[in-house]
Amino acid sequence: MRAAGSDPVLAVRADTSFHAALLSASHNRFFIQPRRVIVPALVARGRHGRAHGHEDPVPAHVEVVRSVREGDVDGAYMAVLELLDLSLRDHP
Repeated sequence: MRAAGSDPVLAVRADTSFHAALLSASHNRFFIQPRRVIVPALVARGRHGRAHGHEDPVPAHVEVVRSVREGDVDGAYMAVLELLDLSLRDHP
C-alpha cells in the first residue's frame, strides 16, 4: 500500500488485494463469500479518492497484518475495529 503513494489506481488495487487476502486467510467460507461484495465496494469508494486532511490508512492496515502474523487475536480484533472507524471517519 505504501508503494502506491498518491496513485489512486494503485492504492485501490493494494487495498482490495489486502482485504481479499485477509478474507481468504480466514479460511472461513462466511468471510470469503462477502469478498464478492466487499471488493467492488472498495473499488467504488476508491474512485472518489481520499479528501485532503484525512488520516493515512496504511498504519492501520500494517497493524492488522502485524497482529495476524503474530497470532494476536485481540490485537487483530482491535486493529480491524480501528480500521473500520478510520473508514467511517474518512467516508461518512
